[in-house]
Amino acid sequence: MRITNKMLSRQVVNNLNNIYDQMSRKHIKAATGKSFQKASENPYDAIRSMNLRNKLGRIEQYERNIANAKGTVLECETALSSVTDDIDQVIEELRKASNGTYNANDKANMSEVVKNMKESIMDLLNKEFAGKYVFGGYNTAANPMKLKNGKLYYNNVDVSTMTDEQFNDFKNETVVVKTGSGTNLDISMPGVSITGYGEENLIGLLDKVSESLLNDGTNEELMVLKEKLEERNDKIQNSISKLGGRTVRIETIVKQIEDSKYNLGELQKSVEGVDEEAAIMDYKMSELVYNAALSMGARIIQPTLVDFLR
Repeated sequence: MRITNKMLSRQVVNNLNNIYDQMSRKHIKAATGKSFQKASENPYDAIRSMNLRNKLGRIEQYERNIANAKGTVLECETALSSVTDDIDQVIEELRKASNGTYNANDKANMSEVVKNMKESIMDLLNKEFAGKYVFGGYNTAANPMKLKNGKLYYNNVDVSTMTDEQFNDFKNETVVVKTGSGTNLDISMPGVSITGYGEENLIGLLDKVSESLLNDGTNEELMVLKEKLEERNDKIQNSISKLGGRTVRIETIVKQIEDSKYNLGELQKSVEGVDEEAAIMDYKMSELVYNAALSMGARIIQPTLVDFLR
């Protein structure tokens, strides 16, 4: 069989195209750091990669959830700490008023201080985080605490006449966030569990304190109110301790999520990624082969007289 110049040219060009395609694929690997660009190149690893990406996506959602939970819990803790500070100030006013050295005018001034503390506490119990009220239980869209005709209302229910059943229903409202596969975290802190219910709820007690000071109440009356406020303050401190426990749990969950994300990221790199140094060397070798093939092809395909006569 006679080998013509045209046949040689076609064979050289085909070989060059094949070598160039290989070099191009190796260049893409070196440039992107990915071992494959299409699922058809490596179906097994492509499926593994998609599963890993789905898991990483879920973990990133858990990260956002836990960040929101942490912010909510810290906001609750900060607000309740401020509430106890305000109550401590009222208790201090009662302590001063009951020692017998202050006159009616002084006590009237103390009454104004208590009213200011009540307003401050109302504001704190209507705290928001990320556009949601943190002490409203299921109600996160509107102020949970309101004053109507001098009475405290929680989610439109009069706290002074609230029944045990209503209180327990509100107290058991749970706001949970998903922190992992099959794990949730309760971040709720219903405001009514802070104020208590009945005539001597926190706001009701403050009103009685203010009224007693304004009317120059007896030392015995003031001391009784002081003890009731201290009892309520102790319960709020217990709630703060619960929030502290949640914060510790959140920190543990954050560490677990970070470890899982790191491990999945490393596994994803091993499935999708390439050894950068090896990929670059492989590309440079294929480039060397391509240049050698070009040089060899130029020697094989020599121009003839017929080529010039065409």
